[in-house]
Amino acid sequence: MDEKRREISNKIEELLKKSREKGLTDQDIQKQAGSLLKLQRKWSWRAWKRYCSILLILFFIIYALSHIEFIKRSYYWAAKTIFIYTVQYNGWSSFYMDECLIPNPFHEIRTLTNEDCELCENIKLIPRLSNISSALVAENFLKQDRPLIVTDAVDNTWPAVSLYNINFLRQIFEKEEELKSAPPCMYASNVRMKRGNLPKLLELASNNHITNWYAHWENCDKQAAKKLRTFYQRPYFMPSMVEGGETNWLLISSRYTTAKFKPADINLPMVWIAQLKGENKFRLTPREPCNSTCSPIYTTLKPKELLVLTDLMWILDYMPIGSEESVAIGSGGYFD
Repeated sequence: MDEKRREISNKIEELLKKSREKGLTDQDIQKQAGSLLKLQRKWSWRAWKRYCSILLILFFIIYALSHIEFIKRSYYWAAKTIFIYTVQYNGWSSFYMDECLIPNPFHEIRTLTNEDCELCENIKLIPRLSNISSALVAENFLKQDRPLIVTDAVDNTWPAVSLYNINFLRQIFEKEEELKSAPPCMYASNVRMKRGNLPKLLELASNNHITNWYAHWENCDKQAAKKLRTFYQRPYFMPSMVEGGETNWLLISSRYTTAKFKPADINLPMVWIAQLKGENKFRLTPREPCNSTCSPIYTTLKPKELLVLTDLMWILDYMPIGSEESVAIGSGGYFD
């Protein structure tokens, strides 16, 4: 570094010497140098503005892409991977499988214990209730990990009650930009579709080109989920302590008969399923260690009935039944 400085200093002195030999005064040299510096600052400012513009465009592109769920997850994965490989410490590779980089000492992950199994060992049927208060739901069901069915939660104030059928779903998934361009998550069906092409699936179904079929998926794109939320409301009995999840689910079928239950892995602390059309049979299976002392519970949801359960205690599966179309929506939320 010192050698470079000396070299630059020597060249400046040489340039000054030659300028004076040609008859230039110190004032002339300062004037010419000032013009060059002014030009340099001008070009430096232009380069700075160009640099900032490029950075701003890149920022907005990354920000826009981050609203697509699978790209957002890719960001998290890439950031965690880069961090692990750039830190030269052998023990840090364990962070790769961790949910959080730095553990929160005040956060406790609740797990089931054998004592919790007493809550479900005598549950044989899911109660059906109406005109229920949010306080009762919170204290007697959510905090006790007990499921319930609310028979008056879905009414005609939900546009989905009168609108949702296969033809209507085809229309909105073909025309609404938020839906037709959003790839689904957790897609499952007996109809194989390339990358979960929902508009094509619904087109085939509405034209009766496929029969005896079922499909369910999570609308994990925020804009797609938000669009579908305009067709239903937060259930009236939902306690204020429950923060609604950002995604939602659709479970649809037509004349599909099977002896095998389909997993409805909504994966939220509190889960609700609203039956809008047709019927579905549901199975709630206790999680370990309670699966050895508690029995699975079976129930059938009829139109306008809504099932509520907690994910901590129960594994939720469903089975399409009946000879007509079945349409159900699902969502959930978080609570402490």
